[in-house]
Amino acid sequence: MIAYAFALLCASAGGFLAWHHPMAPQVAVAVFVAVAVASYVWPRAWLVALPALVPVASFVPWTGSLAVEEIDVLALAFAAGAYARVPS
Repeated sequence: MIAYAFALLCASAGGFLAWHHPMAPQVAVAVFVAVAVASYVWPRAWLVALPALVPVASFVPWTGSLAVEEIDVLALAFAAGAYARVPS
């Protein structure tokens, strides 16, 4: 039950951050949902995908957002999907 609470917490925080993306919130939410679903289907995908996306998933020069980067939203999506898959 605690894993589902963490999944809900990560999903709500990541969804909120994606929805408030400065440039393209609809695209950010769509990518967030797709990554969360992929993480649910393949729970160990973050081991390869997250380190590979670190150099390319930063749009700080275009968005100007210094507090939250896109890699943070992706990490929350991977966590939400993986926590939702944990057996209770």
